[in-house]
Amino acid sequence: MDNYQELNIDQEFWADFVVEAFEHIDEIETNVISLEQNPDDMEIIHTMFRAFHTIKGLSGFVEHSIIQEIAHKTETLMDYCRKGELAVNTKIVDAILKSSDYIKRLCEDTDSYKDQSFVAQIEVLLVVLEQLAAMGEIPVAAEAPPVEKFIEIPIEIATVKADIQKFEPVEEKLTDKTADVIEDVIEDVIAEVPEEDIFVKPNLQAFADEIFVIKDEEIVSTVKIEPTEKEQPKPTALVAEAPAAKKLMSSNEDYMKVANHKIDHLVDMIGELIINQSLIDQYISSKYTHDNQLISNMSGFLRITRELQSLSMSLRMVSFKSTFQKVSRIARDTIQELGKDVEFVTSGDNTEIDRVVTDKLLDPLVHLIKNAISHGVEENVQDRIKTGKNKKARVELNAYNKRGKIVIEVKDDGRGIDTDIVHRKALEKGLIDPNRTYSEEEIKEFILLPGFSTAAVVDNISGRGVGMDVVKTQILKIGGKVDIKSTLTKGSVFTLEVPVNHAIMNGTIIEMRGQYFIIPTMNVKEILQPREDQWIFTQGKRTMLKVREDIISIVPISVFFKGEKLEEHVPLVILLEVDGELKALPITNVINRQEVVVKPVGEEFSNLKYISGMSILGTGKVSLILDIDYLFKKEAKV
Repeated sequence: MDNYQELNIDQEFWADFVVEAFEHIDEIETNVISLEQNPDDMEIIHTMFRAFHTIKGLSGFVEHSIIQEIAHKTETLMDYCRKGELAVNTKIVDAILKSSDYIKRLCEDTDSYKDQSFVAQIEVLLVVLEQLAAMGEIPVAAEAPPVEKFIEIPIEIATVKADIQKFEPVEEKLTDKTADVIEDVIEDVIAEVPEEDIFVKPNLQAFADEIFVIKDEEIVSTVKIEPTEKEQPKPTALVAEAPAAKKLMSSNEDYMKVANHKIDHLVDMIGELIINQSLIDQYISSKYTHDNQLISNMSGFLRITRELQSLSMSLRMVSFKSTFQKVSRIARDTIQELGKDVEFVTSGDNTEIDRVVTDKLLDPLVHLIKNAISHGVEENVQDRIKTGKNKKARVELNAYNKRGKIVIEVKDDGRGIDTDIVHRKALEKGLIDPNRTYSEEEIKEFILLPGFSTAAVVDNISGRGVGMDVVKTQILKIGGKVDIKSTLTKGSVFTLEVPVNHAIMNGTIIEMRGQYFIIPTMNVKEILQPREDQWIFTQGKRTMLKVREDIISIVPISVFFKGEKLEEHVPLVILLEVDGELKALPITNVINRQEVVVKPVGEEFSNLKYISGMSILGTGKVSLILDIDYLFKKEAKV
């Protein structure tokens, strides 16, 4: 590979190549884990073959011979698989993953080919790919079904190019690049059937008549190959039905690529627009109450702003599919490295979420999955059998919508969290107060502390005490929270609850003791003025409220204002609802209901558990967003 030291990469097209290559690599990684579980799925095999075939062609265009060689040899391996001459197995899946990893690294770092150790790894991979492909050269023992022969006419690609270029109905003169695309399509079609069964129409002008060429940067719409009118054999298989000959259409008129940073900037600017709109609306409401025309115009402005905000947020909504596939890959590698028998299952990958949020979820999910496999699942299969479990452990990754938030669960049916061991380790590392008594729930959260680890040996998977701390830190940054439930010998469930988007929500602004708070409007069931006969007293304190036939518990005011008690006269009560359960929150006043720009809580406010975020109101003041789920849990303990 000495010639690789002299790569002459075409920088003019390199950026475009990297974007295209990453799209195909994502497609490969999305399908390869599914392929391992369904090795006979020919649609997946064809998809991956085409992905490597495209990367090979594009890398040749930018003159990156290393990527081209990796893609070519992997494509050859996939070719044997799609012809049924080679069965997909774990070794083939490993080789495909290595190929995508190396191509990705070569794309991310243009100088990586100068690293001799990396080049040596590539050489090993190429040898492995050749050896695996060589296994497909052995003839298949099964007798093939009889096939009626077509007329054999040899193809000269150069002649095809020349004749097609002479064909007048083509809209533009074909360039070499377009002809190369046609060549690739023809080769793909021909590759779908044995050589002796191929029939190609000798009349090249008639053949060109069936090829609709758009523009050089676009693609061939369709290719059709069939016998001439004079010769009408009865084929048992049609070349045109091959997957590679599917009708392709240019979508340049319907879609366009926009850099992520531009969309992010657009969303940020619309957030600022909403804040300024709130300031203007507040000013107009206080100064121009009798100007009906101005108020009407302002209402129209508010409507347009809301629509613009909704549209901008939809631009950043993506599914979990890509994230889940990356996590699945890491789970597979972890299982193999530890040598455990674990089934990894995902669900809810079609759940949509803000791209900014999902980008920040990858690291926490990786650490949670590694933790579940390395710490959660038992080391000894006999330990599972003794507790009545299956030999094969199960780790699940689930995502779903719940009350305007996204809930992500990482479950395992392993040994669960031993709180005695966790407490002892935390004491040994000096992470907790030895003079304080902690509850079971608090001890479970020790595993989220910086520097905490129960691993005896540091390895590639665990032991450094940084992974689970990353989970808590990253989730807090995006306005989410972490919940841990675990039963000894039964397993654990780590639940992440994060906002659907990272920017805007509909909130009801309330006042308590002279301070403004924001409640998510979706949790507001009813607002009422309580009568004195509706209060229910316990030990001389008002603890519940009777609303029609329901007895509803009161959220203690001491949650927000330590040491303070409920005043004698409560002007208003707002009924909060979570999962059909109601709680009553005494308030002073309801200020407004509006779209608010959500800002994450800083580290300095992390001790205020009842806060999920903050926002800037129309008055210019900062208001705290209440975490309704926490209020329900906190009230239940009082």
